[in-house]
Amino acid sequence: MTPPSPAPQAHAPSTEAADTAATAAAAAATAGTKATAAARVSTRVDSSPLATSHSFHSPHHGAELCFTGVVRGLEQGSPIHGICYTAYLPMAQARLRALAEETAADHPQALIYIHHTLGEVAAGQASILLAVATPHSAEAFAVSQTLLRRLKLEVPIWKKPIEALDCP
Repeated sequence: MTPPSPAPQAHAPSTEAADTAATAAAAAATAGTKATAAARVSTRVDSSPLATSHSFHSPHHGAELCFTGVVRGLEQGSPIHGICYTAYLPMAQARLRALAEETAADHPQALIYIHHTLGEVAAGQASILLAVATPHSAEAFAVSQTLLRRLKLEVPIWKKPIEALDCP
């Protein structure tokens, strides 16, 4: 008898589509099937609140790494109250999805979840949640670093330091 897969853990509000994609990716990994890169990736760029963490619940992945990017209170040495993130949304969503799928294709057992928020983010608050699951820790760290580096270079999300939280 096969034990049931654990249910996804809810840590904060999230969309049903993102949860479904992450659950499907974990189920494919649990079943031992090689899911396509697209099936192992879930990405979001929107103004909804970030979850505090993300878990894939896969017994085939010994490493789960969750990175949270937090807005610093200094920008180029000057104090700020926060950052206003804006994006050309269709392009940002498509580019983030594409870079996550490209990275997943290079790492056939990796599961990837990325959520970048838009709008006002106060200093000390999170603006991005990036989660990766791989069989081993070294690969999880490498995949996370690659994703974060490429996201900053390739995804059209712009940040404007703000002295007062008055972002449009």
